[in-house]
Amino acid sequence: MITGLRIVNTASKQIRVQRNIAGCIKKWCWGLQIRCRSLSSDANKKSESQGGTAATNKQLPKQYKFMSVGHILLDHTARLPNSEIGILKKFNVIENTKGILDVKSLRELKKEACKRVKCVESPGGSALNTVRLLKQLGNNSLFIGLVGDDEAGRKLRKYFKEHDIDVRLFTHKELPTGECLSIINKDTHTETLYANIGASESISVELMQQAEKEVQFLRPTERKQLIYVEGFIIPGRKKLCEYMIKNYVSGRRWLALNLSAEFIVRENFEDVMAYACAAYFIFGNGNEFCALAHRMGFGNDTEKAIRKIFKYHCGPRIMIITNDKNSVILVSNVEYGSDKPGKIFYRECKVDKIPNVVDTTGAGDSFVAGFLHAFLNNYKLKDCVVVGSAVASKVITTIGCNLPKDFNINEVTDKMTKMK
Repeated sequence: MITGLRIVNTASKQIRVQRNIAGCIKKWCWGLQIRCRSLSSDANKKSESQGGTAATNKQLPKQYKFMSVGHILLDHTARLPNSEIGILKKFNVIENTKGILDVKSLRELKKEACKRVKCVESPGGSALNTVRLLKQLGNNSLFIGLVGDDEAGRKLRKYFKEHDIDVRLFTHKELPTGECLSIINKDTHTETLYANIGASESISVELMQQAEKEVQFLRPTERKQLIYVEGFIIPGRKKLCEYMIKNYVSGRRWLALNLSAEFIVRENFEDVMAYACAAYFIFGNGNEFCALAHRMGFGNDTEKAIRKIFKYHCGPRIMIITNDKNSVILVSNVEYGSDKPGKIFYRECKVDKIPNVVDTTGAGDSFVAGFLHAFLNNYKLKDCVVVGSAVASKVITTIGCNLPKDFNINEVTDKMTKMK
């Protein structure tokens, strides 16, 4: 489903650690004391514009089993024949790569692509994809983000209203709404993906505090709730990281982290570790976990890195590694979230090969959505993998991160047994 490197199951030759990694982990794990904070709520109060932002007027429910803050993008997908892929050279873009483009270049490339084929538009952004799918699967979920005061932002607001998706969107008066362009080669099935996050780069502690005043999105600490963080939002947001860990993670309000990309781990190691040390869930592919192991000083020995993280976490933890196209690896010290932590176990779960793949852009986000849907509904961990794989297998047969309208999650879960 998602390509990655296989986990190293035997200890490799010991590599001298270039830095005091244990001290680094301790610093982040215990330097941020997790505490509960009482929040005010006024869902009917209209927001005031602050720092170039303004709010939507939609009144939202007070509690959510799942909430996330992340990048919000308007995605454009174009499926071009190999003979048309040459348009990438005009913008110095190499086929089958991913990266960032300035707003002007991205829009010009999108214009060129859409001249040749009809582009499909849909909401995008890693965490937002997961929220949308969780909503479609029947879970009460909330997304907090930032858009520009432009046509793309208005399209996104219209989509959320029409699909009854709970969002708290701020509007930036100067920066544009983030956009992403995916160009898929119809003949070779390779994907070229470039984005500009635009207004999303300005998400901040202050905006989260404003959202808290308007929407009471935190559940009581004895109630199950997942606080989800995509790796893409980590760079340059140390204060936001510290704020969310200190104020949101407590009791059964658990943090779920998606590593998202190798370069995120490599270039933002200390901030990634801050989230990882506080996280109940860590999602990533084999390449991302190998990047984490390398930065920790263990070379490609992912197992040593995983055990080190478990060592400095006082409670239960679940890691989910999408190992290659045919398997997912579970590493945990619990069989289910209500259990007390025990010994660490590794479990490899085989997944079926999917024919007729159309677009893999949202494969990881959709797997996370299916997995967490099953977890929130009290299924065993191995069944969570089955549900995650089932959701992802349907999403990648369509353009964009969307489930087919006829998809019925009950057909997957009816034969499963829930935990009491």
